[in-house]
Amino acid sequence: MKITIHNLGPVTDIVVKPSAFTVLMGEQASGKSTVAKCVFFFCTVKDDIREYILRKRRMEPQELVEFLRKKIWGLFGKMLRLKPDLKLSCQYAKGVEIEVSLEDIWPKITLSQKLVDKLQQNSFTGDKAELQRQLNVFFHDDYNTVFIPASRNIAPQLSLPINYMYASMGDDLRNGLDYATQKFLEMMFLCRISLTGGIEGLESLSSSPSLIKWTNDIADLLKGRYVCTHDGEERLYLPGEPLDGGKYILLYLASGGQQELVWIMNISAYCLDIYNRRNDKTMFIVEEPETHLYPAAQKKLMELLAFVANQSQGMFITTHSPYVLGSLNNLLYAGSRPTKFKKKIAEIIPEAYQLKHIDAFYLKDGGIEAAIDDETKPLIQNGLIDDASHELNDEFDGMINIQFKSEEGHALSK
Repeated sequence: MKITIHNLGPVTDIVVKPSAFTVLMGEQASGKSTVAKCVFFFCTVKDDIREYILRKRRMEPQELVEFLRKKIWGLFGKMLRLKPDLKLSCQYAKGVEIEVSLEDIWPKITLSQKLVDKLQQNSFTGDKAELQRQLNVFFHDDYNTVFIPASRNIAPQLSLPINYMYASMGDDLRNGLDYATQKFLEMMFLCRISLTGGIEGLESLSSSPSLIKWTNDIADLLKGRYVCTHDGEERLYLPGEPLDGGKYILLYLASGGQQELVWIMNISAYCLDIYNRRNDKTMFIVEEPETHLYPAAQKKLMELLAFVANQSQGMFITTHSPYVLGSLNNLLYAGSRPTKFKKKIAEIIPEAYQLKHIDAFYLKDGGIEAAIDDETKPLIQNGLIDDASHELNDEFDGMINIQFKSEEGHALSK
């Protein structure tokens, strides 16, 4: 899959090829969210087709065009109009392409002839599993895609009222929400139904020692265990407390860090459970996983997400945290060492959390550049986003030098 973005928001010209584990870094307003939403837009087209056919039995090319026009507007709105020569495109496979441009200030969707023919011939048929298989083959993409936005902590704060409000909203009101946020909320509501017994209640996640360790590590990171009761109350049970009658706090009263973490881990666990039962893979697009987290918690979260990636899942992470990158570098270094060192290294970083490969990129001035260090492959160039540390050190050194020179001059004058 090759995604091209030309003149959308802060992005001028870039090409992105999402891999099994992609990291996108850059300062604020550099275009990380813009790129992540473009990846989400194109990766979920096959999901859109599948769901439409399940409801209507077939989908005509023009119906897909109209759906995608509304979807891209729901993701970016008037930002699409900032530059009239906007062009977005995705090449899924040879002859399978979708392009977005502007026509009279409105999104124009162009489908490749191969995709048009496939829809006109009503070639996608069968039940949900069979439709997904056919679409995966046609689009050369085995993943379902989930978007976890940077604004995810709004969900616990509005838990019960937003559940009711969203369910009772008409289409016009729902369209007032960013499309990616809509899909995140829908996934959140779906997960909550399955988490009345917490993550530990997902039976497939107790099928191996490594999965059990992973769920226990989640509880350690959260400093509690999440449960959604049958009446929709979200609870975080305190460490060591039983889920039946134990002490808990309501999630919306938990710390900001816990609220940021809980839905990254809940959705990861839910999708892993689906994979274990149905072999459905998920591509997780996670915006700024470091938000509101202490550095040690950022490190632990990267280990938990690395475990998810190692279960044949995909990751697309945006970040501007040197702790996230440093943690990933440790996991990469551990996973790339010669076999003779594996046993000793596993005592420091468990093998299930080690990584073999990451693709990393840096957004700057509307463009993109590779961020893997050529001299220390496969490690990420952490220094690309840690310029603040150099600036702080230079300022401090400058102040020390002023004092040192003053004291030295004073001593010489005596």
